[in-house]
Amino acid sequence: MSHPPALHRSQRILQAVGRRYPTLWRLVDQMRSDRGKALPAWPEWCFVPLHGIVAIISGGRQLPIDRIHHVGIVGALAAWRPTQGIYRFDPDLYRALIDTPLDRALPVEHFYHLPEWSVYIETPGMTWPSGSAPRPVHGFWTYLDWDIRRPDAPHHELRLVLDTAVTPDQALDPEHGCLSIPMILGNGTLMDALDRMAESAALQTERHGLSPITRPQSFSPLTEQLASMISLMLYLASEQPDFDPQGQRPQIPVPTKTKAGPRWFPPDQPRTWDVGLRIGHALRHAQTHTTSPETDSSLSTRARPRPHIRRAHWHTYRIGPGREAAQLKWLPPIPINLDNLDKLPATIRPVR
Repeated sequence: MSHPPALHRSQRILQAVGRRYPTLWRLVDQMRSDRGKALPAWPEWCFVPLHGIVAIISGGRQLPIDRIHHVGIVGALAAWRPTQGIYRFDPDLYRALIDTPLDRALPVEHFYHLPEWSVYIETPGMTWPSGSAPRPVHGFWTYLDWDIRRPDAPHHELRLVLDTAVTPDQALDPEHGCLSIPMILGNGTLMDALDRMAESAALQTERHGLSPITRPQSFSPLTEQLASMISLMLYLASEQPDFDPQGQRPQIPVPTKTKAGPRWFPPDQPRTWDVGLRIGHALRHAQTHTTSPETDSSLSTRARPRPHIRRAHWHTYRIGPGREAAQLKWLPPIPINLDNLDKLPATIRPVR
Protein backbone atom coordinates (compact mmCIF):
# COMPACT_ATOMS: atom_id res chain seq x y z
CA MET A 1 0.00 0.00 0.00
CA SER A 2 1.50 3.32 -1.04
CA HIS A 3 1.48 6.28 1.28
CA PRO A 4 1.47 9.95 0.29
CA PRO A 5 4.84 11.69 0.72
CA ALA A 6 5.41 13.31 4.08
CA LEU A 7 4.78 17.03 4.11
CA HIS A 8 7.79 19.30 4.41
CA ARG A 9 7.96 21.34 7.62
CA SER A 10 7.38 24.55 5.70
CA GLN A 11 4.15 23.19 4.22
CA ARG A 12 2.93 21.99 7.62
CA ILE A 13 3.58 25.46 9.05
CA LEU A 14 1.66 26.98 6.14
CA GLN A 15 -1.29 24.73 6.93
CA ALA A 16 -1.13 25.54 10.65
CA VAL A 17 -1.25 29.28 10.00
CA GLY A 18 -4.13 28.79 7.54
CA ARG A 19 -6.10 26.99 10.26
CA ARG A 20 -5.42 29.84 12.69
CA TYR A 21 -6.72 32.41 10.19
CA PRO A 22 -9.27 30.60 7.96
CA THR A 23 -9.98 33.51 5.57
CA LEU A 24 -6.37 34.66 5.40
CA TRP A 25 -5.32 33.50 1.94
CA ARG A 26 -8.47 34.73 0.20
CA LEU A 27 -8.07 38.18 1.76
CA VAL A 28 -4.37 38.29 0.90
CA ASP A 29 -5.18 37.51 -2.74
CA GLN A 30 -7.83 40.23 -2.74
CA MET A 31 -5.37 42.76 -1.34
CA ARG A 32 -2.73 41.83 -3.91
CA SER A 33 -5.26 42.14 -6.77
CA ASP A 34 -6.28 45.62 -5.48
CA ARG A 35 -2.68 46.85 -5.74
CA GLY A 36 -2.66 50.08 -7.72
CA LYS A 37 -6.47 50.04 -7.99
CA ALA A 38 -8.51 50.25 -4.81
CA LEU A 39 -5.24 50.40 -2.86
CA PRO A 40 -2.06 52.42 -3.42
CA ALA A 41 0.55 50.84 -5.68
CA TRP A 42 3.62 49.27 -4.14
CA PRO A 43 6.74 47.71 -5.71
CA GLU A 44 6.39 44.40 -7.54
CA TRP A 45 9.02 42.76 -5.33
CA CYS A 46 6.70 43.06 -2.31
CA PHE A 47 3.78 40.61 -2.50
CA VAL A 48 1.65 42.32 0.18
CA PRO A 49 2.95 44.99 2.61
CA LEU A 50 2.94 43.95 6.25
CA HIS A 51 0.70 46.90 7.07
CA GLY A 52 -1.92 45.08 4.99
CA ILE A 53 -1.25 41.83 6.85
CA VAL A 54 -1.95 43.68 10.10
CA ALA A 55 -5.32 44.85 8.74
CA ILE A 56 -6.24 41.32 7.66
CA ILE A 57 -5.35 39.37 10.80
CA SER A 58 -6.76 42.06 13.11
CA GLY A 59 -10.04 42.35 11.19
CA GLY A 60 -9.40 46.08 10.85
CA ARG A 61 -9.17 46.56 14.60
CA GLN A 62 -6.26 47.15 16.96
CA LEU A 63 -4.00 44.11 16.87
CA PRO A 64 -3.56 42.66 20.38
CA ILE A 65 -0.03 42.89 21.73
CA ASP A 66 0.18 39.11 22.11
CA ARG A 67 -0.30 38.68 18.34
CA ILE A 68 2.07 41.34 17.02
CA HIS A 69 4.71 38.67 16.39
CA HIS A 70 2.27 36.94 14.01
CA VAL A 71 2.66 39.73 11.43
CA GLY A 72 6.15 38.94 10.15
CA ILE A 73 5.49 35.19 10.10
CA VAL A 74 2.18 35.53 8.25
CA GLY A 75 3.80 37.97 5.81
CA ALA A 76 6.51 35.44 4.94
CA LEU A 77 3.98 32.68 4.34
CA ALA A 78 1.61 34.90 2.35
CA ALA A 79 4.43 35.76 -0.06
CA TRP A 80 5.72 32.15 -0.15
CA ARG A 81 2.39 30.38 -0.67
CA PRO A 82 2.01 31.11 -4.45
CA THR A 83 5.39 29.52 -5.30
CA GLN A 84 6.49 27.41 -2.29
CA GLY A 85 10.11 27.21 -3.35
CA ILE A 86 12.38 25.24 -1.02
CA TYR A 87 16.12 25.74 -1.61
CA ARG A 88 18.53 22.97 -0.60
CA PHE A 89 22.24 23.73 -0.93
CA ASP A 90 25.04 21.35 -1.78
CA PRO A 91 27.00 20.82 1.49
CA ASP A 92 30.29 22.24 0.17
CA LEU A 93 28.72 25.35 -1.33
CA TYR A 94 26.62 25.73 1.82
CA ARG A 95 29.74 25.78 4.01
CA ALA A 96 31.47 28.27 1.70
CA LEU A 97 28.52 30.62 1.84
CA ILE A 98 27.84 30.56 5.57
CA ASP A 99 31.52 31.29 6.19
CA THR A 100 31.35 34.42 4.02
CA PRO A 101 32.09 37.57 6.03
CA LEU A 102 29.58 40.40 5.82
CA ASP A 103 31.46 42.96 7.87
CA ARG A 104 31.16 45.88 5.47
CA ALA A 105 28.23 47.75 3.95
CA LEU A 106 25.42 45.41 2.96
CA PRO A 107 24.99 44.97 -0.82
CA VAL A 108 21.38 46.10 -0.62
CA GLU A 109 20.87 46.30 -4.40
CA HIS A 110 21.18 42.50 -4.63
CA PHE A 111 18.29 41.89 -2.23
CA TYR A 112 15.74 42.93 -4.86
CA HIS A 113 16.65 40.04 -7.17
CA LEU A 114 15.35 37.08 -5.19
CA PRO A 115 13.93 34.42 -7.53
CA GLU A 116 10.53 34.49 -5.79
CA TRP A 117 8.60 36.86 -3.53
CA SER A 118 9.58 34.72 -0.56
CA VAL A 119 11.94 31.75 -0.42
CA TYR A 120 12.51 29.01 2.14
CA ILE A 121 16.17 28.02 2.57
CA GLU A 122 17.11 24.87 4.47
CA THR A 123 19.88 25.33 7.05
CA PRO A 124 21.21 21.96 8.27
CA GLY A 125 23.24 22.21 11.47
CA MET A 126 22.35 25.85 12.16
CA THR A 127 21.17 26.91 15.62
CA TRP A 128 19.86 30.07 17.27
CA PRO A 129 20.53 31.20 20.87
CA SER A 130 17.50 30.58 23.06
CA GLY A 131 17.52 30.45 26.84
CA SER A 132 19.62 27.67 28.29
CA ALA A 133 20.02 25.71 25.04
CA PRO A 134 20.24 26.75 21.37
CA ARG A 135 17.27 25.89 19.18
CA PRO A 136 17.77 24.25 15.79
CA VAL A 137 17.02 26.43 12.78
CA HIS A 138 15.48 24.02 10.28
CA GLY A 139 15.40 26.73 7.64
CA PHE A 140 14.24 30.28 7.14
CA TRP A 141 11.99 32.35 4.92
CA THR A 142 13.31 35.61 3.56
CA TYR A 143 11.37 38.35 1.78
CA LEU A 144 11.18 42.12 1.38
CA ASP A 145 8.62 44.50 2.85
CA TRP A 146 7.60 47.99 1.82
CA ASP A 147 6.31 50.15 4.69
CA ILE A 148 3.15 51.57 3.14
CA ARG A 149 2.60 53.92 6.07
CA ARG A 150 5.21 56.30 4.64
CA PRO A 151 4.52 56.62 0.88
CA ASP A 152 6.73 59.74 0.72
CA ALA A 153 9.76 57.89 2.16
CA PRO A 154 8.86 54.22 2.65
CA HIS A 155 11.12 51.91 4.57
CA HIS A 156 12.41 48.94 2.64
CA GLU A 157 12.85 46.06 5.04
CA LEU A 158 14.60 42.73 4.72
CA ARG A 159 12.67 40.14 6.69
CA LEU A 160 13.91 36.78 7.93
CA VAL A 161 11.56 34.29 9.56
CA LEU A 162 13.49 31.52 11.27
CA ASP A 163 11.89 28.08 11.35
CA THR A 164 12.71 27.43 15.00
CA ALA A 165 9.26 26.09 15.92
CA VAL A 166 9.39 23.10 18.26
CA THR A 167 6.61 21.61 16.13
CA PRO A 168 4.98 23.06 13.00
CA ASP A 169 1.68 23.46 14.85
CA GLN A 170 3.47 25.80 17.29
CA ALA A 171 4.73 28.14 14.55
CA LEU A 172 2.81 31.13 15.96
CA ASP A 173 3.59 30.39 19.61
CA PRO A 174 5.49 33.33 21.16
CA GLU A 175 7.94 31.08 23.03
CA HIS A 176 8.15 27.88 20.97
CA GLY A 177 7.38 29.12 17.48
CA CYS A 178 9.08 30.78 14.53
CA LEU A 179 11.16 33.90 15.03
CA SER A 180 10.70 36.98 12.84
CA ILE A 181 13.71 39.27 12.40
CA PRO A 182 13.29 42.60 10.57
CA MET A 183 16.05 44.84 9.25
CA ILE A 184 15.54 48.32 7.80
CA LEU A 185 17.62 48.58 4.65
CA GLY A 186 19.85 51.54 3.96
CA ASN A 187 23.48 52.51 4.10
CA GLY A 188 25.89 50.73 6.38
CA THR A 189 26.49 47.30 7.80
CA LEU A 190 24.25 44.54 9.08
CA MET A 191 24.66 46.01 12.57
CA ASP A 192 23.45 49.39 11.28
CA ALA A 193 20.33 47.75 9.80
CA LEU A 194 19.53 46.11 13.14
CA ASP A 195 20.12 49.39 14.98
CA ARG A 196 17.71 51.20 12.65
CA MET A 197 15.04 48.61 13.36
CA ALA A 198 15.59 48.84 17.12
CA GLU A 199 15.18 52.62 16.97
CA SER A 200 12.02 52.30 14.87
CA ALA A 201 10.56 49.71 17.26
CA ALA A 202 11.23 52.00 20.23
CA LEU A 203 9.43 54.89 18.51
CA GLN A 204 6.43 52.73 17.62
CA THR A 205 6.24 51.43 21.19
CA GLU A 206 6.28 54.95 22.59
CA ARG A 207 3.70 56.13 20.03
CA HIS A 208 1.25 53.40 21.10
CA GLY A 209 1.79 54.00 24.81
CA LEU A 210 3.30 50.58 25.46
CA SER A 211 6.03 49.67 27.91
CA PRO A 212 9.46 50.64 26.56
CA ILE A 213 11.43 47.90 24.87
CA THR A 214 14.70 47.03 26.53
CA ARG A 215 17.19 47.61 23.76
CA PRO A 216 20.11 45.15 23.69
CA GLN A 217 23.51 46.69 24.32
CA SER A 218 24.81 44.99 21.19
CA PHE A 219 23.51 42.81 18.40
CA SER A 220 26.97 41.36 17.80
CA PRO A 221 26.21 37.88 19.25
CA LEU A 222 23.51 37.47 16.59
CA THR A 223 25.18 39.01 13.56
CA GLU A 224 27.29 35.94 12.74
CA GLN A 225 24.21 33.72 12.33
CA LEU A 226 22.33 36.44 10.44
CA ALA A 227 25.30 37.05 8.14
CA SER A 228 25.36 33.33 7.28
CA MET A 229 21.68 33.41 6.35
CA ILE A 230 22.03 36.58 4.29
CA SER A 231 24.94 35.03 2.37
CA LEU A 232 22.73 32.08 1.41
CA MET A 233 20.00 34.46 0.32
CA LEU A 234 22.42 36.57 -1.71
CA TYR A 235 23.60 33.54 -3.66
CA LEU A 236 20.01 32.93 -4.81
CA ALA A 237 19.84 36.59 -5.84
CA SER A 238 23.13 36.47 -7.76
CA GLU A 239 23.29 36.67 -11.55
CA GLN A 240 23.75 32.97 -12.36
CA PRO A 241 22.96 30.70 -9.40
CA ASP A 242 23.51 26.98 -9.99
CA PHE A 243 19.99 25.52 -9.82
CA ASP A 244 18.89 21.94 -10.47
CA PRO A 245 17.02 20.82 -12.57
CA GLN A 246 19.58 22.32 -14.93
CA GLY A 247 18.31 24.98 -17.30
CA GLN A 248 15.24 25.73 -15.19
CA ARG A 249 14.69 28.71 -12.94
CA PRO A 250 11.97 29.67 -10.47
CA GLN A 251 9.12 31.61 -12.04
CA ILE A 252 6.72 34.19 -10.62
CA PRO A 253 3.21 32.77 -11.21
CA VAL A 254 0.44 34.52 -13.11
CA PRO A 255 -2.81 34.89 -11.14
CA THR A 256 -5.87 32.86 -12.11
CA LYS A 257 -8.96 34.86 -13.07
CA THR A 258 -12.02 33.90 -11.02
CA LYS A 259 -15.48 35.38 -10.51
CA ALA A 260 -14.24 36.77 -7.21
CA GLY A 261 -11.19 38.35 -8.84
CA PRO A 262 -7.57 37.25 -9.43
CA ARG A 263 -6.32 34.44 -7.18
CA TRP A 264 -2.81 33.11 -6.61
CA PHE A 265 -3.53 29.42 -6.06
CA PRO A 266 -0.74 27.43 -4.40
CA PRO A 267 0.99 24.57 -6.22
CA ASP A 268 -0.01 21.01 -5.36
CA GLN A 269 3.39 20.45 -3.75
CA PRO A 270 6.32 22.68 -2.79
CA ARG A 271 9.05 22.88 -5.42
CA THR A 272 12.47 21.81 -4.16
CA TRP A 273 15.44 23.42 -5.88
CA ASP A 274 18.82 21.77 -5.35
CA VAL A 275 21.40 24.54 -5.37
CA GLY A 276 25.07 24.21 -6.28
CA LEU A 277 25.14 20.52 -7.24
CA ARG A 278 27.50 21.08 -10.17
CA ILE A 279 29.72 23.48 -8.25
CA GLY A 280 29.86 21.15 -5.25
CA HIS A 281 30.60 18.13 -7.45
CA ALA A 282 33.35 20.04 -9.26
CA LEU A 283 34.93 21.09 -5.97
CA ARG A 284 34.97 17.55 -4.60
CA HIS A 285 36.31 16.20 -7.89
CA ALA A 286 39.05 18.83 -7.90
CA GLN A 287 40.09 18.00 -4.36
CA THR A 288 40.72 14.36 -5.24
CA HIS A 289 41.92 14.53 -8.86
CA THR A 290 43.77 17.80 -9.32
CA THR A 291 47.53 17.95 -8.76
CA SER A 292 48.64 20.87 -6.66
CA PRO A 293 50.85 23.27 -8.63
CA GLU A 294 53.59 22.95 -6.05
CA THR A 295 53.94 19.17 -6.62
CA ASP A 296 54.51 19.36 -10.39
CA SER A 297 57.98 20.80 -11.02
CA SER A 298 58.03 19.70 -14.66
CA LEU A 299 55.77 22.51 -15.82
CA SER A 300 57.68 25.14 -17.78
CA THR A 301 55.05 27.76 -17.16
CA ARG A 302 53.33 28.80 -14.02
CA ALA A 303 50.61 26.29 -13.15
CA ARG A 304 47.05 27.46 -12.74
CA PRO A 305 45.67 27.59 -9.20
CA ARG A 306 43.70 24.59 -8.00
CA PRO A 307 39.97 24.80 -8.90
CA HIS A 308 38.07 26.32 -6.02
CA ILE A 309 35.41 28.85 -5.10
CA ARG A 310 36.71 32.28 -4.25
CA ARG A 311 34.89 33.38 -1.13
CA ALA A 312 32.29 36.08 -1.43
CA HIS A 313 34.19 39.29 -1.06
CA TRP A 314 34.40 42.97 -1.71
CA HIS A 315 36.16 44.14 -4.85
CA THR A 316 37.33 47.60 -5.83
CA TYR A 317 36.75 48.65 -9.44
CA ARG A 318 38.68 51.57 -10.93
CA ILE A 319 36.30 53.74 -12.94
CA GLY A 320 36.07 57.16 -14.56
CA PRO A 321 38.65 59.22 -16.47
CA GLY A 322 42.09 57.81 -15.88
CA ARG A 323 40.50 55.09 -13.76
CA GLU A 324 41.21 57.21 -10.72
CA ALA A 325 37.87 56.81 -8.97
CA ALA A 326 37.22 53.69 -6.93
CA GLN A 327 33.91 51.86 -6.70
CA LEU A 328 33.41 49.14 -4.12
CA LYS A 329 31.14 46.25 -5.06
CA TRP A 330 30.17 42.97 -3.45
CA LEU A 331 30.86 39.81 -5.47
CA PRO A 332 29.16 36.48 -4.74
CA PRO A 333 31.19 33.25 -4.54
CA ILE A 334 32.99 32.82 -7.87
CA PRO A 335 34.11 29.46 -9.33
CA ILE A 336 37.82 29.65 -10.25
CA ASN A 337 39.25 27.26 -12.88
CA LEU A 338 36.17 25.02 -12.85
CA ASP A 339 36.41 24.65 -16.63
CA ASN A 340 34.32 21.52 -16.87
CA LEU A 341 31.39 22.72 -14.78
CA ASP A 342 28.93 22.46 -17.69
CA LYS A 343 30.31 19.05 -18.72
CA LEU A 344 29.59 17.39 -15.40
CA PRO A 345 26.79 14.80 -15.32
CA ALA A 346 23.37 16.41 -15.30
CA THR A 347 22.05 13.63 -13.07
CA ILE A 348 23.62 14.09 -9.66
CA ARG A 349 22.31 12.67 -6.41
CA PRO A 350 20.24 15.48 -4.86
CA VAL A 351 21.28 16.80 -1.47
CA ARG A 352 19.09 15.30 1.25
